[in-house]
Amino acid sequence: MAMINIREAAAQTKLTTKAIRYYEDKGVILSPARDINGYRIYSKEVLEQLTLVSNARKVGFSIEECKELVELAYKPTMTASEIKEKAHRKVCEIQEQIDRLSVVKAHLQQLVDNCPGDNSTYCPIVEEFKSRSESQD
Repeated sequence: MAMINIREAAAQTKLTTKAIRYYEDKGVILSPARDINGYRIYSKEVLEQLTLVSNARKVGFSIEECKELVELAYKPTMTASEIKEKAHRKVCEIQEQIDRLSVVKAHLQQLVDNCPGDNSTYCPIVEEFKSRSESQD
């Protein structure tokens, strides 16, 4: 595969050129080579890294976690157990978020159910939000 420019890399990976530069600046991917004019040119390996990062971000991995995944994926001694452990941790984090959001949703639904939604100036949702301190969260 020939080396490609940043616009072509963006099209192939469905990332913006800004995101690609950001991942490079943060050290998430290998720095691409430069052509004779100083423009970035991307190899197959860097495109694979960008695709890995793009897909990992879609399922909730942070930039730092993506950097770790790229490092692991291209480490000669990488094992599937290392990647599985990171993915399992992410699944647990996502489940914790779902659990927290379920509680929030139930509380908000209760407020909605208790609000008459009429033309009166009293709204129990507003009253609850005004009286609820952060320590109650």
